[in-house]
Order: sequence, then structure tokens, then C-alpha cells
Amino acid sequence: RERLVELRFACAHPERVRRVAILEAPVPPATAIDLLGPDVTPEGLLAALPESLRTAVASGRRQAERLLATVVAPVRDTTMLADIRGEPAPDPRALRVPALLVYGDRSSCLPGGRQLAAQLPGAQLHVVPGGHYLHLDARAELAHLLGEFLRG
Repeated sequence: RERLVELRFACAHPERVRRVAILEAPVPPATAIDLLGPDVTPEGLLAALPESLRTAVASGRRQAERLLATVVAPVRDTTMLADIRGEPAPDPRALRVPALLVYGDRSSCLPGGRQLAAQLPGAQLHVVPGGHYLHLDARAELAHLLGEFLRG
């Protein structure tokens, strides 16, 4: 959700942004939220996680408990999914700054990322091996792309 907040801010206040890095933002036509369905349960949410995270949760360690709390609590205890489903897509036409977009090749957010890249003048779209959790799936490549972009 914070990715959408950052993107929405950059589109609404382009004069306050010099560069923007967009990583796996679930903009329409992303299906990440829709895949969960309208009546998502904590179990369904866990089943939608990548295998590495499901394995971590199954381990039962303290780190797994924290992960479970940070993933399940916003779905169970807040209106986060309804809020995301109800928001219109950000309008990137006003954004005229360098933009880096990074999406995983197995991510359900990739179609939205491709569409967003087509709407942003001069945007750099990078599709890297991985799913929605690029900080786990493509850590080195993501760090390299971000470092190069921010130094540029």
C-alpha cells in the first residue's frame, strides 16, 4: 500500500519530486489484490505468499510470527484491501521526472507496471527474475538497479 501512496504523492506533487523509483506497485491492471478475492482469509493470504515466505512461516520461529503478524494483521484488522480496491489508479501524466520501475517476471503486478511505464515519459522499466517480493527474489539485482538510478 505504501508504494501506491508514494506514487500517488509523486503524481499529485511532481514539483516536489526529483526522481521516483517504483518497485512492484500494484497499479491496475494488477491482479495481486484481485487474486485474493473479496473474502480473503489469513489462510488464503498465506497461501498466496511465495514459497520461501510460506516456509518461513511454517518454521514457527519468532521471525515467522512477526512476518505473519505484518502480513495477516492488515488484512484481518483493517480496511486495507477494500481501500486499495476502491482507489482509482494514479494519473502519471503530470510526472516529468526520471522514473525507475522494477517488477518481477512472475509478478501479478507486472501488467500494471508495463502500462505505467508506457504512460511515463522516459521511464526505465526493468523486469527481473522473481515475484512480488523482489527484496527476497532478486536482492542483488534490485540493489544494483536502485544504486545506479539514484546515483544518476
